[in-house]
Amino acid sequence: MVSFERETEMLIEQLVTGPRESDLISIFGMPGLGKTTLAKKLYNHEAIYNRFNIRLWCCSSQTYDKRALLFQLLGHISELDDSTKNMSNDELAEKLYKHLKRKRYLVVVDNVWSSEAWDDIKRPFPDDDKGSRIILTTRLESIATYAMISSSPHHLCLFTEEESWMLLKEKVFREGDCPQELEGIEDQKVPVKKLIRLWIAENFVEASTTSKSLELVAMDYFMDLISRNLVMVAKTNSLGEVKAVHIHDLIHEFSLMKAKSGNFLLRIHNQFVIIFPSSQGRSGHLNIVEPTCAVSSGQNITTLRFSSSVNSPLVDLDFTRSWKHLRVLDLSSVNLRKTLVYALQYLIHLKYLELQQLKSLKVGVSELVPALDPYGFEDFTYPSNLKKLTLVNLKLSWIKISTIGRLSNLEVLKLEQHAFKGRQWDVKDGDFPNLKVLKLMDLGFSEWTASDDSYPNLQQVLMQSCWNLKEIPESFGSKCTMQLIEVRSCPSIESSALKIKEMQIEEMGNSEFKVNIWKWKSQIFSEKVV
Repeated sequence: MVSFERETEMLIEQLVTGPRESDLISIFGMPGLGKTTLAKKLYNHEAIYNRFNIRLWCCSSQTYDKRALLFQLLGHISELDDSTKNMSNDELAEKLYKHLKRKRYLVVVDNVWSSEAWDDIKRPFPDDDKGSRIILTTRLESIATYAMISSSPHHLCLFTEEESWMLLKEKVFREGDCPQELEGIEDQKVPVKKLIRLWIAENFVEASTTSKSLELVAMDYFMDLISRNLVMVAKTNSLGEVKAVHIHDLIHEFSLMKAKSGNFLLRIHNQFVIIFPSSQGRSGHLNIVEPTCAVSSGQNITTLRFSSSVNSPLVDLDFTRSWKHLRVLDLSSVNLRKTLVYALQYLIHLKYLELQQLKSLKVGVSELVPALDPYGFEDFTYPSNLKKLTLVNLKLSWIKISTIGRLSNLEVLKLEQHAFKGRQWDVKDGDFPNLKVLKLMDLGFSEWTASDDSYPNLQQVLMQSCWNLKEIPESFGSKCTMQLIEVRSCPSIESSALKIKEMQIEEMGNSEFKVNIWKWKSQIFSEKVV
């Protein structure tokens, strides 16, 4: 293989040179990279054959069997007669120790899964200052580090893109060129932030007994997967933090197989599918590879996502009749019909929603829902091209509005009936860069601050029933784009609205600026124009 020549040359040098004391070289990496293949290449190399008096090989497993390993090792030395087969484990270990004593040996222990197993395996290997060597392979970096003597563990990495491409062309196309239409195919990279949000929405993350947030607990899970080489880092930022990952094809196929056998995931290609409730009432996950397929019902489905598609077709799913158990809905690869968007309001258990190609969105919770999971509506991935957004009765923390403030195309924002909770809303520099209309109705906050560089294109502010709010940000008085402030049943902010009008007319020369104040009288609004 392309890269193993370099790996082999480097590791042979470590094996045949170095200290007289016994040493261990561990090779670790994710499954399918060729750890065993590389170990065999070293084991059978001419320089190794000439260097060591005895070469032994054994293969461990996730279910550790000491006796089987001892038989494997002794089988390389002599034939296993009946007397040997009848020995106890201690007697077998002693026999192996005596065979290796005062000899320069090489032992390969393939596929070690635990530190306890390694502690047991290594006992019959003497150190007589003969320059003996041990090669250990494992998927787990923690095991490779634990077993280290002098030499540092060797991380067997994936081929570089150039090496992989050269190998593919060599094996598949021989001397010919690769068809141009295949040149752009790459593995999918998944953002870490998205994965963590999905895990939380799926209830895969258990709350910590300490004060750790669910996000930090999920990140611990994530780093553990990376250390076990089950997930590969695809992208990092300038600080070295992992931003995106992908997985090896072997792990992907194995995961799909296990998910299917456990009735956990149904993966659909281009076909019509009818989903019936399972007899045990067990919920599942539905991944639609070809969005052109039709799905008639999702009674017990908790996760629905569409895989990437070139055409981003329109989809039709009747959320008003079924799909009521959905917690995760990923529609980022498809376009939605208007009726489908409206029907999202019926998904009362939804915790994660990802959309694209949507210009207007309303998200709300019925007052009939007794209590919301704190992560119920905090992890929406808003479409970057969203122009109009209405949030109703979500009771989110004001901190969460920063994500909305970064939507560069958002022009109309309506926050109604306790969409956010908390005493203070602080708007930072650059937030809401293209917002033109802001409507705030029945919100319980009392303080609202906005920097001079926020809301640079704001034109209209519509306020209703914000009884606790003390004043409108004074910075609105110096915004040349402002046209109107309308106040309904917010007595505490009337004076600040009039002050902003004064600043707009006298300081900004904006004679067209208006303030409309509506007062509540006898169950009807009586208009007062200022």
